[in-house]
Amino acid sequence: MNPLEYSFGTGVDAPTTWVSGADLALSGGHLDAVRLDFDGDGLLDDAMWDADGDGIADHSILDVDLEPGEPGGERARYFTDPTGLGTWNHEVAPPGTPAPEPAGHEAPSDRIEPLRAEITTKPVLFAPAGSESGERPAACHDGDGHQPHRVDTCRREHQAG
Repeated sequence: MNPLEYSFGTGVDAPTTWVSGADLALSGGHLDAVRLDFDGDGLLDDAMWDADGDGIADHSILDVDLEPGEPGGERARYFTDPTGLGTWNHEVAPPGTPAPEPAGHEAPSDRIEPLRAEITTKPVLFAPAGSESGERPAACHDGDGHQPHRVDTCRREHQAG
C-alpha cells in the first residue's frame, strides 16, 4: 500500500498529521485514498483522497460510496482544506462536474443563532506491538458491531524547527 499523509485540526492550533496505507482506488485504478469514518455514522465510507498523486491528501470525501442518482438524491460530498489547518471545510464540486453557480447575495440576518454542537467520543483500541498473534487487526470494534476506527494508521509527530 502506498502511504498517504493527511491532517486534521481544529483551526486554532497546528493540525495533527497522520500517515496510513492507501486502501481505496478513486482515480485510474491505483490506490490513492484512505477509508475513514469522520462523519460518525459508524461506517468506513468516508475517505481522504490524494487526487494529484503527491502522497498528501488534498480532498476529504463524505460518503464516498454514494453515486449520483442514489435514492433521495444523495451523492458523495467533496471538501478541501485551503487554509492548511486541517478543518476540511471548503466544499467543492466532484471531479468531472461543473462548479456550482455562485449563490446570489443574501442580506445579513438581524438575528444571530448560536452554534449548537454535540461532541461525542468513542474509544480507539490498538493491538499492542508484538501481540501474541503477531498480527494487527484491520479495524477495531466499538462494542456494537461497527468498525469505526483504523488501527493501521500512524500519527506523525511534528518536529520543531
